[in-house]
Amino acid sequence: MDLHREAFGSETIQKLDLYRDYVREWLPVFLRKDAWVKNIQIFDFFAGPGHDEDGVPGSPLITLEELEDYWEIARKYGVQISLFLNEYDKKKYQLLLEATEPIRCEHPELDLVIENLDFADAFKKWSPLMSGKTTPALAFLDQNGVKHITPEVFNTIVHAPKTDSLFFISSSYFRRFNQSECFKRYIDIPTRELLRRPYAEIHRIILDFFKDLVPDNHEYYLASFSFKKGANIYGLIFGTGHPRGIDKFLSSSWKKYPQTGDANFDIDRDGIISGQTSLFPEDNIPTKLKEFERELRKRILSKELRTNIDVYLFALESGCLAKHAKEMIKRMCKEKLIRNGTLNISYDAWKKWKCEKSQPKKSSLLRRPALWLSGG
Repeated sequence: MDLHREAFGSETIQKLDLYRDYVREWLPVFLRKDAWVKNIQIFDFFAGPGHDEDGVPGSPLITLEELEDYWEIARKYGVQISLFLNEYDKKKYQLLLEATEPIRCEHPELDLVIENLDFADAFKKWSPLMSGKTTPALAFLDQNGVKHITPEVFNTIVHAPKTDSLFFISSSYFRRFNQSECFKRYIDIPTRELLRRPYAEIHRIILDFFKDLVPDNHEYYLASFSFKKGANIYGLIFGTGHPRGIDKFLSSSWKKYPQTGDANFDIDRDGIISGQTSLFPEDNIPTKLKEFERELRKRILSKELRTNIDVYLFALESGCLAKHAKEMIKRMCKEKLIRNGTLNISYDAWKKWKCEKSQPKKSSLLRRPALWLSGG
């Protein structure tokens, strides 16, 4: 299906909204006085013509719209903004050139590169630019299907130290065709794993597949978001090497979809309706958060999680927010499982700890507030 030959469907709009939200959160991190960044890069490998047939902006125009508030700031602090767009279809490529020409004329300071390449060629050409240790980058890979984000491509992205990524997967295909050789070449998930869990969770299964590809002891965070259209399920997977990146992505998705956090439909069949409260408090808590609390309690009581930093990172790795962990810690305190006390579970706390940890001379002064068990 060519989604650009008709008006964007609701699930495409929702996908692009999540992309816009993240770009909106991502840009100000680096476009400020104390960021000490001289260049930021955005890569859009499947850019399309720039908009749908009704003129609704696609990812390239969304990026340019979000940049509008930052040209003066970029000039003031000497930050070069580079936008790389690729579209393989020649007709769409020509339309993309036309759609972006006004911006090119209005903002000649923008380093705008538009290519008409096969994805493999574009990725081979641009991936070295994503490997810099001082240049933050955002890569959007909105493929139509499954074949382009191979383990090799994913591994390259994982090892790009300053690159956040969002890529799209047509998840439903795996349930239907996972045993075909053409699918197994790209993502090989055992049939028993696909059948063990509900069909609605197919994109979570794919997320687990990619998590298993991340090397041990390599700091990298992944989260997913599932979209449903009719009987089909599609999804985004977000990846970053930094807690701040995953924190911002999860904050956006939980804000838009507070009942699920990772889907635009009732993925766990909770039956929770926004604005309606059940007489039984436990029925108001989504399954995802119940499972998170169960695992959090287990790991705290076994002393696997010992500090506020441990809890914060575990929340992010579980696709949850610091506020969810705080609520659960409060309940554990009320139940006298752990002692009452102020526990700073936040990105700011992680950042402070990280800064102190990087200064060996002050290591003896390092403070990581502990989770004290009631009997300890």
